Amino acid sequence: MTLIGDGAKTNAEAIARIQTERAQGAANNLRIIEGRCASLSAENSELKKKFEETEAKLQQADERSNEAQDAAERLHEQAVRERETAVTETERLRKEMDIAREVVSGTQADLDEEKKRTSEFARMLVTKRTPKEGGPRRTSF
Repeated sequence: MTLIGDGAKTNAEAIARIQTERAQGAANNLRIIEGRCASLSAENSELKKKFEETEAKLQQADERSNEAQDAAERLHEQAVRERETAVTETERLRKEMDIAREVVSGTQADLDEEKKRTSEFARMLVTKRTPKEGGPRRTSF
């Protein structure tokens, strides 16, 4: 070979070495990138799993919130019905109490009248008068 041939060969070898080193560097970079991609993929899968778990928890919390709201509405409606029943019952009892007061008042008036008549009758017996005579009547026993 000649000097030019040897130089070309050396130059070609140098270029080949440089390209080989570059290819090896690129291959190393690809392995690093592949490793990082695998790591990112695993991290992405973990994040996706956590996201799905969080989404499921949010849905359960939303369902529980709806159930609690429905229960609160039912309890409110029940309390309103119970209050209405209590008001109606109170009104009924007030009416009964008013009637009872009227009866007691009437009975008391009747009792007072009866007491007055009994007292008058007892007084007449003591004085021995009859209401028609208007004066004392003497009888012997």
